[in-house]
Amino acid sequence: MFIFSLLFLCIAGRAELETTATLPQGTYSPKFTFGTYSGLEEKYNSVGLVQGVAAQYHMNLSGKTLASLSPQFKKIVDNLNSLAPGENIGNNMSGGTLTFKAAPNIDYFVPTLSYGISPNLSIGVGIPIVHFRNSLQAYAQGNVSLVSRFSHALSTEMDKAMTQLVAAANNLQGSVNGILSTRGYKPIQNADFVAPGDLQISAIYRYFTNDQWRLALRPFIQLPTGRPDDPDDLVDIATGDQPAIGLYSIHELQLSRRWALVSSVGYQYNIEDSSTVRVPVDGDDTLPSLDREETVSRRTGDSIFLEGGVSYSPYRPLEIKIVYDFTDKDSDWFQGDHPDWNYSLLSADTGSQIHQIRAQLEFSTVDYYLQKSFSVPFKLGYVFADTIYAVNAPDDITNQLFMRMFF
Repeated sequence: MFIFSLLFLCIAGRAELETTATLPQGTYSPKFTFGTYSGLEEKYNSVGLVQGVAAQYHMNLSGKTLASLSPQFKKIVDNLNSLAPGENIGNNMSGGTLTFKAAPNIDYFVPTLSYGISPNLSIGVGIPIVHFRNSLQAYAQGNVSLVSRFSHALSTEMDKAMTQLVAAANNLQGSVNGILSTRGYKPIQNADFVAPGDLQISAIYRYFTNDQWRLALRPFIQLPTGRPDDPDDLVDIATGDQPAIGLYSIHELQLSRRWALVSSVGYQYNIEDSSTVRVPVDGDDTLPSLDREETVSRRTGDSIFLEGGVSYSPYRPLEIKIVYDFTDKDSDWFQGDHPDWNYSLLSADTGSQIHQIRAQLEFSTVDYYLQKSFSVPFKLGYVFADTIYAVNAPDDITNQLFMRMFF
């Protein structure tokens, strides 16, 4: 559902730093990447403040709201309103604020295989395997018990109704699941599944090199092999399902034997496709009902990527990179078949910005292997990325290990 539909799309596939390195002609290179995202229980909102990842879906459980969610609650609210006409006791009653607290975790494994077509051109293909875990709890506090004491002994039917309402407030998780069921949602429960992400086919073409400069282009195609969002599930996550094409321009300037400046500029164009969603009635409709579900045309917002920093090699097999990384994603666009539905509500808070600091440590035996002083050519690396500021994106930390072999 929409609570986590952008979570993985905001952060997936951007952990490693760009490079102009290509494979020797005729060389195959398998690579295995293991990573984890932490800190996903918090996100930066639309004004750049940190809040719970599900905070924007909190709901004020006024009597009027409860009446709109459940026929049982509507009957109770109507009876309360009838006690004192004009006072609207039922409508003004509060079950508190329904608050969702989430604890998502994402681990991933990305196997890739690359091949050197020529000394300056390599191609590769890879697909992430995502392990997603999430627990989502609901809680609230309000004046239901106070209203119950006020209405006690007014009638047997009212006592029975208020007893049911107090019981529902005391068993909030079950009550929420009951409301979700009447609106066609799956019950809130812990999620734990493994699913593929989107397959990516990429190439690196190094078009210029001299003693100081190395310049390269990295085009890519993204195929929608990932798990799509389930509009009926508040706890799940989309691990992809987005066709796209893109291009990176990568630049390295060697300042000395040990120091270099590195930078890259990238653009991802997301191709229009379709998606099944629930369209809100208005901006306050946090849980659109099942009759608002529709398969609509979707155009996910394009993204721009900027990266710049330094590379330092204290000695031959070791390289350290530290960069600042910026991502800017446009808002999404949706369109369906109902002329009286406001599909622009689905685009709210779908544009995002992410500012990160990234560090990469890489150990390579390739030079030693070419000098025949080491028997196996491989690379081992570690990447750390920390989001320092964002808009509509998780406040996450990435830790990633990778190993690359050559044959």
